[in-house]
Amino acid sequence: MASIPMLFFSLYSLGFAIYLSSFRYPAERFSGLYNLTRVLSDHEFRASLNATSVYVSLTVGSEVLLGTVFSVAVHRTVRSGFLRAVIYLLFIIPIATPSVVAGVIFRLLFIPRYGLIDAALLKAHVISASIPWLFNPRWAMVSVVVADVWRQTPLVFLILFSGLQAVPKDIVEAASLDGAPSWHLFRYVELIYLKRLLMVVGVLRLSDSFRVFDHVFLLTGGGPGNATEFLSLYLVLPVSK
Repeated sequence: MASIPMLFFSLYSLGFAIYLSSFRYPAERFSGLYNLTRVLSDHEFRASLNATSVYVSLTVGSEVLLGTVFSVAVHRTVRSGFLRAVIYLLFIIPIATPSVVAGVIFRLLFIPRYGLIDAALLKAHVISASIPWLFNPRWAMVSVVVADVWRQTPLVFLILFSGLQAVPKDIVEAASLDGAPSWHLFRYVELIYLKRLLMVVGVLRLSDSFRVFDHVFLLTGGGPGNATEFLSLYLVLPVSK
């Protein structure tokens, strides 16, 4: 029953937003579908929509995958309560870091040649020349994705790890004694207890990824060009220009 008021307010907000979009401002003159057709014909909007789709796919997919792998690995291998507490604290640090601070940190890390990432790759001979992380369209997308994955994967890990605590130990022990491979143990036992949490995590990360702003604005400002001008930045940057 509690979901009915939430559904009502959500639909009301959506309907009111659609109603407001049918007016032209500041004259407040009714214009029907004019605003919609105008934005759909905007090349920058389509580019922003494409960049947002790529960003959301990469971040949500990477975070769910890595969070699942980390949670299962820690659940199976780390038995010490002290070590688990240390791991929890380490994973909480990125979550507790404000997105603005994370943006500043990664901007320093991605400085060509002198940044820690570029310097480490050069010293390890992984790359032969510095990479313009924030000034090349392809690498700029990689940079903002890496920053988001670093900050949000721990949240996925903590949620899924809590779900793994509900897996009955006797079922796991029985499957292990029967010689079930690790993949089968995950697929037929652990995944059953993670399905609903994975759905919750997916919805949370999808909604947050579409609203991303702070660290992207600090890292690339939506550039170079409009390579990282996601919908959240597209709505704001024209106003600030």
